[in-house]
Amino acid sequence: MKLNKIFSILIIGLLSTSLWAEERIEDTPFKRDYISDKDSLHIAKKSIRRGNRLYKDLEKYGYSEQVPRIINFYLKANNINPNNAELNYKLGRTYMETTDHSYAAKHFEKVILLDPTIEDDVYLLAAKAQHIAQNLDRAIELYKEYLNTLKPREKKKVNASIQRYIKQCNVAKELIEKPIPVFIDNAVALNTELDEYNVVKGNDDEHIYFTSRRVVCDCRATDNAGLHFETILESKKTDQGYDTPAEVEGKITKRNQHRGMTYLSPDGEECAIYKSRPNGDIFLSHIKDTKKGPTWTRPKRFAKRISTRKYAESSLVFSSDKREVFFTRNIGKREIGRQNSDIYVAQVDQKGKWKKPVNLGARVNTPYQERGLFLTNGDKTLYFASDGPASMGGFDVFRTDYVDGNWSEPVNLGYPINSTNDDAFYTLTQNPKSGYISSNRDFGYGRFDIYTFDFFTPKPCVYAIEDHFIVPIDIQTKERVKEIAANVTQLEGVVSNEEGEKVFANIELVDNSKNISIAEFQTDSITGAYSVQLPAGVNYGMAVKAQGYIFHSENFDIPASAATQKITKNIVLKQLKVGVEIVLNNIFFDTGKATLRSESLGELNRILRLMSENPTMKVEIGGHTDSTGKAAANKVLSEKRAKAVVDYLIDNGITADRLTYKGYGPDRPVATNKTAAGRQLNRRTEFKVLEITQE
Repeated sequence: MKLNKIFSILIIGLLSTSLWAEERIEDTPFKRDYISDKDSLHIAKKSIRRGNRLYKDLEKYGYSEQVPRIINFYLKANNINPNNAELNYKLGRTYMETTDHSYAAKHFEKVILLDPTIEDDVYLLAAKAQHIAQNLDRAIELYKEYLNTLKPREKKKVNASIQRYIKQCNVAKELIEKPIPVFIDNAVALNTELDEYNVVKGNDDEHIYFTSRRVVCDCRATDNAGLHFETILESKKTDQGYDTPAEVEGKITKRNQHRGMTYLSPDGEECAIYKSRPNGDIFLSHIKDTKKGPTWTRPKRFAKRISTRKYAESSLVFSSDKREVFFTRNIGKREIGRQNSDIYVAQVDQKGKWKKPVNLGARVNTPYQERGLFLTNGDKTLYFASDGPASMGGFDVFRTDYVDGNWSEPVNLGYPINSTNDDAFYTLTQNPKSGYISSNRDFGYGRFDIYTFDFFTPKPCVYAIEDHFIVPIDIQTKERVKEIAANVTQLEGVVSNEEGEKVFANIELVDNSKNISIAEFQTDSITGAYSVQLPAGVNYGMAVKAQGYIFHSENFDIPASAATQKITKNIVLKQLKVGVEIVLNNIFFDTGKATLRSESLGELNRILRLMSENPTMKVEIGGHTDSTGKAAANKVLSEKRAKAVVDYLIDNGITADRLTYKGYGPDRPVATNKTAAGRQLNRRTEFKVLEITQE
């Protein structure tokens, strides 16, 4: 069921293009002649050795669950000596396994400046990183440069692949310029740091199945790369979201092989599953009533003409009358080093036997891979994923329609349904304008994640940013109506207090990187609702304030490459009183340091105003970390960070007797430390009111 290599998650800052134009610089080794500080050199070499031990699995298997640790070790050395070609190559190679390829691109670009001959694939990896990061012109340059580094025989072998990548870059440029109106949200409740994908459902939109690599019990086996085998999970949609996914009971899962559901009958009584053994084939299972309740029966191999022992079949869907079946079959190599899979269709004869499958033909199938089928519209529309030349990069979702006895030329569904990463397993709900898609696109929650999507018709909004100014819109007269544009985040929600009462509040938006206030507006006086469109490419700080309440801050760092999306953020304001605590979401520090970044100034100045308006207030600034690293070191770092905030306040007029600080390290987590999202929540600075009297 796997697509291409699946990446793990780590959110990093965006890449500046200024590096690309720099001149060649010296490759600096880790030696005393270049690094005079003996202790620093010792730390760097030790970190590299520890990182190299873990990096071996990455080289051997193409993926390692130790990617975050490898990066941490290498970054320690890189901070001491940022101009070592080999270390930058390994950092770039490791960051390729995360979901921010702009940072991988940064390190590969550095290698090109230092020593582009250190590995044969430097230009190719740099091109792929820039491609996925949507720096498409630069990616094309690097793909061409890679070809120029090859000997004629080598160039002949890979030329077709490189030309396909270049064509995909051009496709991506065209589609990004004409985005389709769709909101895409990460289905966080279904996802982990590992792989989740391929939502399958019957007619019941509330009950879904999907494939995952998460650990569901202590006895889960692992494959050769140390990753857990794929298994089938189920979840139900509730008013609060999705309930906790659980492994499907019955005999359709197994601990020591990959299994994933590929089809579920409309009544939910029959399913088709993919089994990785013996060859990667399709089996059928049914719901059976037992003394313990309904359960799935032991899977039986599907018809021999379809589920063969010679080839691998991975995706299968039935027509609504079950007299026709569409499936994908791995038919071998059509390009050097690549497997190919095509879509086939088979029909039932008058005796109920399956006829010989027929390839859908060159109009639909490419010389590459087609997978992830979904049949709808009275069996007249087939959605599938392909990594052919017409994709933006990796797998994209396409649509083909059955018209006049033939399947039409497939159409790319467009951006941002598709991205420059892998996008597949497109599934519609009963509402044909919404559904699920699976992707390992940048800035995801885990590696391969499940996303929900909702197509929409552009319509008036309450507020819209035009050139960094909020424009109120008169819904009745539709004056100054601004349609939702490309790369815009629709942010909306309701402001209330801890008793659930709606609050009339003032909302300020700040561009953190420029430390300027770009907009200020109010919630609805009755409903407490707010709605605003945020153009991409800005690190937004949001402060919500109301009379009698302590301010609430949120951070929305929306990269330039972010797709159109909708974020619902309901805000609960706390009364300004002794004991109240808030998280300062717009306080930022350099990685591993207690140095306040300039993006923190807006939040710091809000604290200054609050304390100036309440001169009897005394507060504690608390620093918190996640559990990564040694607890003692984390506690010291958290205390230094809290002190840095206090020092700023003192330097700007708040007397020291009104301020205390404390570092709690990892002792007070507010979320799990097992996920990147949880660790991010645990790394925080808090503001607590210790004393306040009315004058």
